[in-house]
Amino acid sequence: MLKGNAASGSPDRANGPDPDGRERRVDRRVATSRDVPVVLLAGDRTLGPAVKMRCVNISTGGMRMEGPAPLVRGGRAAVELVSGQSRRRAVVGIEVVYSHVNHRGDCDAGVRFVKLQDQIVESNFIDPNGRLRSLERIGDEPGDDR
Repeated sequence: MLKGNAASGSPDRANGPDPDGRERRVDRRVATSRDVPVVLLAGDRTLGPAVKMRCVNISTGGMRMEGPAPLVRGGRAAVELVSGQSRRRAVVGIEVVYSHVNHRGDCDAGVRFVKLQDQIVESNFIDPNGRLRSLERIGDEPGDDR
């Protein structure tokens, strides 16, 4: 679970260096290599099915990821995170801070965690029984028009 301002996406949690090259990160980054499903958002709607991105590092304020999704600076999405030991799942909002195409032709992006509006979560990520839907299944379920 995110603590403090990380879930609200406050500016003090911004990722990346200042224009003069100084580090702005407040939180320690942890190297990792995990696939995470990402669903792009436009307003309160999802844009197609989830795309798998590789999480390269993560902190309480955000993460860096690589993969085929066309993430653009300022864009928003939802990502599904799974805790290591308990295997609990959480859907977290992200905002793209920087994005570029890397040497493999994949998107390389830094994102900060932001709060998803309750309406977005309820209408897109909760099933009729009140349980969290796996983002990997968004757009793949019968009758799912997202």
